[in-house]
Amino acid sequence: MTPPDGGIAAITTGLAYLGPEGDADDSGNSNRVEYNYFVNTLEYSPAEYVAAALDPSQEPPAVLSISANPTGKIPLGGSVTISVAVNPGMGTAVAYQWKKDGIILADETGSAVSITNAQVADSGVYSVVVDVDAKAVEQYEASYTLVVLEFVIPVGGALGLIALAGACAMVGVSGLRRRK
Repeated sequence: MTPPDGGIAAITTGLAYLGPEGDADDSGNSNRVEYNYFVNTLEYSPAEYVAAALDPSQEPPAVLSISANPTGKIPLGGSVTISVAVNPGMGTAVAYQWKKDGIILADETGSAVSITNAQVADSGVYSVVVDVDAKAVEQYEASYTLVVLEFVIPVGGALGLIALAGACAMVGVSGLRRRK
């Protein structure tokens, strides 16, 4: 069998879903991501890779995991750390670049970004582009939405509210006693 003029690229040019950035099995992962996982990580043979790449039930895990500590809404003046990690077997991170609402945060080039004394203006979508080396360097992106509350949460929480309700009740009772 003779390869076509221009090699395999000549065949896939008109069929974008078969190219490296395509998605042959419509699983949501590009063929490049699936190749890196099945061939570079799991060491599939070419035949095993083709079967996996065309089977939407076989898909690689997410390359990145992003998390925040603490989670949830952050009180005004609070602190939060948002971090990203490359999932096991998916390669090694070689570079990071954080963004807030799509704007590059020039000094934030590590695996985490910390915000202290959080203000409402710190609310937004924090994303990170990570260069991952898995026999070839690829870029992946993950994001986290941060919400900073416009008011300070009472330190006592529910206990403080119960005490406040009790104090209000006592004031009300003493007011009723004076009327009599």
